Amino acid sequence: MLLLIVNTIQYILFEIVFAITFIFSFIKKVLGFENIEDQANLEKVKKVPKHMVIVFRGSEVIENGVLYLLYKACRIFKQLGVEYVTIFEPNGIVESKLTVLLNNEDEIPANLRFLSSGDSSKDFLNKIQRIVEQKHNSNEKEVTYREIYSILNSGGNWPKADCILILRNMPFDIPINGFNSLFVILNRLREYTASFCTRLFIVTSLGTWGEIPPLLAQHAEIYELWGFNIRNIEKSIVLYSHSKQRHGK
Repeated sequence: MLLLIVNTIQYILFEIVFAITFIFSFIKKVLGFENIEDQANLEKVKKVPKHMVIVFRGSEVIENGVLYLLYKACRIFKQLGVEYVTIFEPNGIVESKLTVLLNNEDEIPANLRFLSSGDSSKDFLNKIQRIVEQKHNSNEKEVTYREIYSILNSGGNWPKADCILILRNMPFDIPINGFNSLFVILNRLREYTASFCTRLFIVTSLGTWGEIPPLLAQHAEIYELWGFNIRNIEKSIVLYSHSKQRHGK
């Protein structure tokens, strides 16, 4: 009974969060906050990339949302015609959990690799770890998109990566284990509403914006996690390669 009440409350909270998201998006569009130049560039370079990279917060792996989104992302990529998918997971536990869901290989891209400490691409992880250590030593916490892009395209027989897909859990997709979990939920909710990034999927062009992802990044409607149906997949998730026109190259 208690579990039913908790699930009901979480469902209501999800509805509130999505309602806030749509209101923010509508206000943003009406006030003209969207950059016309970015919209024009996206229309010019919009295409299905050959190689997609998926990243996510290591701390969010214990939350079921990321695993579900990884699985759905792989299936969507297959439908869209993406041939190569690289999943970057520094802690190395996602592959074992996700493999159980990937029983039907016909539903996911044929070329799927997990880059972790147990992966054969150890040199890649060493480079990432060195960058992270340098960042921490210089009091910087995040690895930039441009750095990931440079490392991913520094060799090997896979094609160059076109886009990076950032997966984010929703604020209430956090296991409630005591009172401290409430602070985590509130902090995540504040982060989402303050940044206008209440999105499950964020597709960012690699190598174009460098350290800053575009504000116009599109999202995919993966509401099936909460009982909704996926609709307009091709329209909802816009996959685009890096735009040379933006910098006049």
